[in-house]
Amino acid sequence: MTTIDRRDLMILAAGSALASGVATSVSAQSQPIDIVAAMHGIEGITIPEQVTVLGTGGSGCWPALFAALCGVKEMLLIDASDVSADDMGRTCFRPSDIGKPKADATAEVVKIFRPDVITRTIKRFVEPNEDDIYFGSVLFDGVDYTPLNTILPEETNKREMKYVQGFYKGLYAGVTTKYFATEWTEGGLGPVWPASAALSGILQIYAVFASPFNYTGNITDLAMSDDMMTTALVNGSSRPTK
Repeated sequence: MTTIDRRDLMILAAGSALASGVATSVSAQSQPIDIVAAMHGIEGITIPEQVTVLGTGGSGCWPALFAALCGVKEMLLIDASDVSADDMGRTCFRPSDIGKPKADATAEVVKIFRPDVITRTIKRFVEPNEDDIYFGSVLFDGVDYTPLNTILPEETNKREMKYVQGFYKGLYAGVTTKYFATEWTEGGLGPVWPASAALSGILQIYAVFASPFNYTGNITDLAMSDDMMTTALVNGSSRPTK
């Protein structure tokens, strides 16, 4: 009997999930869609036309995908490295992406779900004094390079861009619209759960498309009693009626 270890299982699951997206993408390409209209005019959100994602690994590929799902029309994707097997535990990449530049792999995943999004990819290591990385009205900071992380909030502000950075470790996920000195763990060494990385991407989308906020915490610490949940559903959101 063949045995499958945890990482093999994760790789197979990731590949299967995204393969189903490939199967449905062909019909989507022939049908014009208005994503913003499909969200039925939700108040309090602003979907930018163009964004930059600097670093498209676990901290950048998720907000890139979610931004496309929300209706962003064009994005610049920048990363210096290639996809590795370790990335399967923190990204939305497919096993077939291993060895590809991360920016290219991110663009391909985005195209699966939103074929009309325009993506421009660059494989390079960005230094603090390089100015051609500022594109659009939002910059997602997914790099692990303190000299660059330090200056990005100020530089984006000069250009009237929004800045956001997501982070995760184990069951913790967070987001900041400012710069904070944090202790980074090298990608292949820290404990990772794909849901934490994806959650950091969702938090980034909320922080720049809705209301700026900073958050870090263990999502398993958040709980709501049955009574509170019932009240929230009755007085707040519920399933759509149509």
